[in-house]
Amino acid sequence: GPPQVGKRTLATEFARAIQCAGGGQPCGACRPCQLIGRGVHPDVITVRGEGARRAILVDQVRAVRREASLAPVEGRRRIYILCNMELANESAANALLKVLEEPPAHALFLLTAVSEELVTPTILSRCQVLSLRPSSRGEIERALRERWGASAEQAALLSRLSGGRMGKALTLLGNETLLSRRKAALERLQELLSAHDGRRLALAGDLASRPEQLPDVLEIWLSWWRDALLAHAGLGEQIVNIDRRGELMARRETFSVAQLHAALAALQTCADHLQRNVNARLAVERLVLHLPAAGANKG
Repeated sequence: GPPQVGKRTLATEFARAIQCAGGGQPCGACRPCQLIGRGVHPDVITVRGEGARRAILVDQVRAVRREASLAPVEGRRRIYILCNMELANESAANALLKVLEEPPAHALFLLTAVSEELVTPTILSRCQVLSLRPSSRGEIERALRERWGASAEQAALLSRLSGGRMGKALTLLGNETLLSRRKAALERLQELLSAHDGRRLALAGDLASRPEQLPDVLEIWLSWWRDALLAHAGLGEQIVNIDRRGELMARRETFSVAQLHAALAALQTCADHLQRNVNARLAVERLVLHLPAAGANKG
């Protein structure tokens, strides 16, 4: 499933169900459930990738193979949660395949990935695939209010910004740093729309100086331009950035449909270039020069 849709959360809950002292549904109160919840159960091991790509490495998989042969310390099974298996290189995938072909009877391997198509076919053929899909806006909004105590206004906004991913909604809830970055990104976009080319290039240089934040900035900008397209079509009730609805509705006649589509295409091209490790400054400069100006002729 997509990032932050709940893959690792589901894997952890499955592990709790297996190790729970009561059996069946995890009670959340027994020693195994408590230990798993804190991430310290000796028989439930989460393996995350290392380095900038967050990819699981072959040495990590070899360690899993050695440990998996050992009997459980106190649980029913030894459970390994391997995150983002689609990022594992060929050596790591081949090393894991060896233990998946002949797994110890007491071992269970839970693999997460954004897409089954990205996982090595030989590994995929030895797994039972469970596809997770985004939740509805209403489900996330209700959960944020009832389970996590969000206000009605918070829940309404975050359920839209989450894109159906409960993990993203919870990451944003109460995280003033991320919410402040979102606000800054939207304000920077508004500045760009009325800036001349020289100022746009200067802003591009500032953005490119923080490459770790660029994917989030592009996602925020994409959501605004999609909303602008919805506003132009008279579909204001479907806008994601509902705290910016007034701004979006006021601009609904500023850009033509062709300009709106061109802006979305330019943003997607920039995101694709960054994924392919194109020079960040060049990619962002190209983007800001291709975004339509607020005062431009709509044609």
